[in-house]
Parts: sequence; C-alpha cells; structure tokens
Amino acid sequence: MTRAAITRLKATGKHYCLLIEGSRIDHGLHSSDAASAAKDAIAYSRAFKEALKEVSEGQNDVQILSVADHSTGGLTLGMQPDWQLTFDGARTRWKNPPRTYRPEVLVNVSMSTGNLSSRLCCDPSLTTDTSRREFITSMLGLEPDEANLAQLADLKSRMVDVCSAAEAEEDWPSGECGMGTQLVLNGMVQHAAGLGMTTSSHTGEDVHVYAAGTHAKTFRGAMENSEIGKLHLGLLNLSLDPITQALNDCKVPVHPIE
Repeated sequence: MTRAAITRLKATGKHYCLLIEGSRIDHGLHSSDAASAAKDAIAYSRAFKEALKEVSEGQNDVQILSVADHSTGGLTLGMQPDWQLTFDGARTRWKNPPRTYRPEVLVNVSMSTGNLSSRLCCDPSLTTDTSRREFITSMLGLEPDEANLAQLADLKSRMVDVCSAAEAEEDWPSGECGMGTQLVLNGMVQHAAGLGMTTSSHTGEDVHVYAAGTHAKTFRGAMENSEIGKLHLGLLNLSLDPITQALNDCKVPVHPIE
C-alpha cells in the first residue's frame, strides 16, 4: 500500500506529503494484546522500509520521518518468575513460570484477543469447554488449561444480554464477559511468551525519532514533540499563522451539553 501511494503521488510530477499511520499498534497495547501490537509494529516497519527506498535510490529532495506521539502499555520482556498480578489485584502463581522472552509465541497468534473474546462471549457455537479449547488453540497457537476454561465458562455464565451481530465481531470487547475473557487470553499469551504489560494506558518514557533524507540531521537528540512540527514548517518555509487566525476568527456556535 505504501509503494502504491508513493507511485501515484510521484506520477503527478509535484512535491507531495504522505502520512502513514500504524494506529493499530496503539490499539493492541491499550488492550494489552502483545501479539497484535507486535504484528502491527512489523507491518509499520515494512512500510517505513518501503519509503526508505526513495532515499536509497538517490532522490535528493526526500525527507522521511518516523515518530510516535507517545508510548503505551509498558511492555516488559520477562516477567516476575513466581507471580503475576491479575485484574482484581490478586496474585496468581504460575506452575512453570517463564524466565526468558519467547517472541515465537506471538508469531503463532492469528486473531486479536479482542476479537477472539467477542467471539467466545457471543458465538452460540462456542458454549462448551471442548469447542472453546479447540477455537482458542487454533487462533492463539496455545491450548488453554482447565483453570483458563473454568474462568471463561464462569464469565460466559454471567452474561445477561444477548449479543448483537456487531458485538460478536468487535475488536474492543465490552461488558464483564468480553473484558474478563480478554484478560484471560492476554494472560495466556503473556505467560507463554515471557513478557508483561505494566498498564493499559500511556507511559512516560521517551519515544524514538528516525529520520532519513535531505535534512535527517535536523532531527536528533532529545526534543519536545511540538518541536518536530515546527522544524518541518521551517524546512518547508511554511507558516500556520494564516490558518490559525482564520480558525480563531471563525464564529462556531457552542451548544452546552445537557
């Protein structure tokens, strides 16, 4: 898709600006879904690599920049060897705790834990331990143990409302069954892969900036996110003052929320 976009834009014979976003990385990390986040990070890396060809092919007026607005999830490689916190704050002791990071576990996952959770809670064909075990194993490459199956059955039994067709396909499960089921599945993947997630929200560490092309050396060292936009404006000899003034002058009625 990145190559197709670049090809079309170059065919116009004009200068262009192309924005490529790997938004699903953030979605996966907010959901503590390590496999989804990893696979979308790889997809974004491939897109960036495709864009870099414009520099390697000798283009002298190309500027490529890769940056994140924040980090999410607090991914850690390796987990506390004898316990891991559960959703309710209780300590769960693993029988065979992992001591090393095993990324190959993430490769075998073929469905997001969000979508898988929605299916497990809403699909009428997934109501027995056997059907759940087979479906989870086929999607995660991991077989749930008896404790996992008991948790999933308990969560399913508490459902009151019938799922709509849309809810059965959601990637952001809601309700006690959906959210609880995703926690169980995330725990399975994290335990097998030997990794942990410290939060489902944003984190405070610095994010990396990668630059290539004509003005790559402009983007280096520690800088505020807002400085990156200002540097771009300077390189392009552009000013946002006219559009800012136009927005300030625009009288848009504001209706109070009732």
